Amino acid sequence: MWRRFLHSLRQAGEEARLPLLPLLGVCLLFHLWTAYASIGYHHADEHFQILEFANHALKGSPASDLPWEYGERIRPALQPMLAAGFFQALSWLGVDHVIWWNYLLKALTSMISLLTIVLACRLVAPDLSVSGKRALWLSALFLWFMPYLHVRFTSENWSGILFFWATFLVLRRAGEGLPPGRALAIGLLLGLSFVFRFQMAFAILGLGLWLLIRQRASWVSWVALVAAGVSMIGLGFLVDSWYYGEWVFTPYEYFRVNILEAKAAEFGVSPWYQYFVLFLIHAGPPLSIGLLILFFWGMVRRPQHLWSWAFAVFLLGHLLVGHKELRFLYPMSYLIPFFVALGWEAFHRRAWRFWGWRGLSWFLAGLNVAILGLWLSFFPHKLLGFNEYYLKFLYTYAERQPAENLYLVSLADDPYEYLQLRMNFYESPKLELVLLPDAQALEEWLPTADRPVLFYRRDGQELPELPGHEVELLYHTFPDWALEEGSRGNELVRKLQEIGADIRIRYVYAIR
Repeated sequence: MWRRFLHSLRQAGEEARLPLLPLLGVCLLFHLWTAYASIGYHHADEHFQILEFANHALKGSPASDLPWEYGERIRPALQPMLAAGFFQALSWLGVDHVIWWNYLLKALTSMISLLTIVLACRLVAPDLSVSGKRALWLSALFLWFMPYLHVRFTSENWSGILFFWATFLVLRRAGEGLPPGRALAIGLLLGLSFVFRFQMAFAILGLGLWLLIRQRASWVSWVALVAAGVSMIGLGFLVDSWYYGEWVFTPYEYFRVNILEAKAAEFGVSPWYQYFVLFLIHAGPPLSIGLLILFFWGMVRRPQHLWSWAFAVFLLGHLLVGHKELRFLYPMSYLIPFFVALGWEAFHRRAWRFWGWRGLSWFLAGLNVAILGLWLSFFPHKLLGFNEYYLKFLYTYAERQPAENLYLVSLADDPYEYLQLRMNFYESPKLELVLLPDAQALEEWLPTADRPVLFYRRDGQELPELPGHEVELLYHTFPDWALEEGSRGNELVRKLQEIGADIRIRYVYAIR
């Protein structure tokens, strides 16, 4: 099977006039490196609603430390339980380091995401010209934000993966109709996609309308598809009820709390066009402008395609909901290379002969490479993952010390607390946290310490003077060039903080 798959990729590379297999190898390395660098999360839900939910089941961390979604019973438990099962399997294999758990979970997700987008490209490439094929593969493999999105073990990413695997089964032999056996598999994937993320109901509705109007599947196939989807929702119901310790149907609770009680609106309401604005800002202008134009140009060229129907209904549903965040559209990111390639195909045919357009295209391609290179460094990941990077240091440092236990001392500031929630997942059993009110209390407590002492402070706190003790800086969030007063790196960090960027600098010291 793998030989056939690799042969098909070689053939696809020849058709696109690209060394596709070497490019895939480079892309895989980018993904694995991004999984390693992305210690932190893209959004707090990625940590608190998955890793902390998993930690609650696996290690018994207090339910009181979980976010409000736990109390409202609106978070589906299947994905956190899959993470917990993965961590337990690693533990049985002798991997008990939570930093490795996090990395391997992201690495596995990145490889499955990469496989998904490769399968998507292989499926639609025959419909494109040579220039379209080149644009398809290059954007799929090297568009700067793809590796960053692909490593995320989030409901957005995994619901998208499951949905697109379902569409592969629909499109692979669309001319042959929809046999009941394939409809059953499609229903299972769509049901899981919904259980992972309830908003996928919009995309599933678009797919269903396409099947009803364009495919005209038999009633037997429809019964198989719906029954399989309902069975997966039933599985989610059982897992949720077990996890929460009571009978609970989380899709209803989610709808009740966020829509009927308008809880989601408390996090902000935006106009219908906000998603377009967010994409233009966050996808890297002016590159984002070109991507947006090519994407919708491509959709206009294929209005009858299944993915056009699914995305149109998905987008419309999200436009109608007041609270908008760009991550809500991430499940559809696997569409971007296809529609961008379609738009590029039309652009290449009409405007490539003009030197101005050609120069602009090369400029945008170079800009994409530059941003990709930046995101392959640690710096932007540390801006986003300032919590996890120092927590990784604390955990790793404690595990490497010969002493059985160490003290972690902080002055009235819990190092594991963020957004009024506790990040118990990263807490090392070898670190005993000691919270003291002030520097005087620290000076009085130190003579009683019977094991090595680590001291934590955050940006804005003064380092206390401790006569008779040696204080050694072990860790700070950014490299020296970004913290040294007057340096360009320090100026950049301070300016980002001034405009409201949530960047916090953490320090860890050894006190002897």
